[in-house]
Amino acid sequence: SCDVPLLSPQDGAVVTGQNLELTWEAHPLASFYRIHIWDKDYTDILDAPRVNGTAYTVSQVIASGAYTWYITAYDATETEIARSDFYEFTVP
Repeated sequence: SCDVPLLSPQDGAVVTGQNLELTWEAHPLASFYRIHIWDKDYTDILDAPRVNGTAYTVSQVIASGAYTWYITAYDATETEIARSDFYEFTVP
């Protein structure tokens, strides 16, 4: 499959901007993942840190606003093999 299901935050979720944890299902062929978050103006908040597991806690405090996030999965040759849907969340 070329899809990676996102677990949390779910699409449309309202979350706290501090210690935000992102989680997703493992892809059977993935060696690592990259996470992307941007705001409504398409400004990168989190631009593709490499993650070996299926969870990531955002270290910075995310300001109030609307955001979109997704992940990409890569194999051992660093080729993109799968991508999640784009999910939106809001920080009040």
